[in-house]
This record gives sequence, structure tokens and C-alpha cells, in this order.
Amino acid sequence: MLVFDMKDPELREAAKCLEAELSSEDIGVQEKINFENKYVQIGIFAIMVYLKLLFVVQVMLVFDMKDPELRKVA
Repeated sequence: MLVFDMKDPELREAAKCLEAELSSEDIGVQEKINFENKYVQIGIFAIMVYLKLLFVVQVMLVFDMKDPELRKVA
């Protein structure tokens, strides 16, 4: 819609018709899509948490190896 000039009445009417068609879709299909999106969001969140934990562990290891006492133990 950003590409088209919405001042054109034909395009505005076409956009309204498209919006009406999309809003009248089957609710079961929308629920299925929402259900699948939840699993995708949970998966992405789990991956982000895993990557953050990896980063924290790497930072901790770098700082620990700078400590001379821990270097002697290792």
C-alpha cells in the first residue's frame, strides 16, 4: 500500500474489498495459523536464550582466564 497512491479512489476501493475478504476468512484457518505461530515464536525464543547463554559462558571463560589464580589452577 505504501507503493500505491491511496488518493486514487479505485485503489482505495480495491484495498477496502481486499480487507473485507481477508477479514471474512475462515476462523479455523486463522486459529491454525496462530497456533503454528506460537510454536515458531517459542522456538525462536529458545534459540535466542541458548545463544545468550553461550555468549555469557564464553565471556565468563574469557574473564576467568585473565585471573592469575585461576590460570594456576588450570
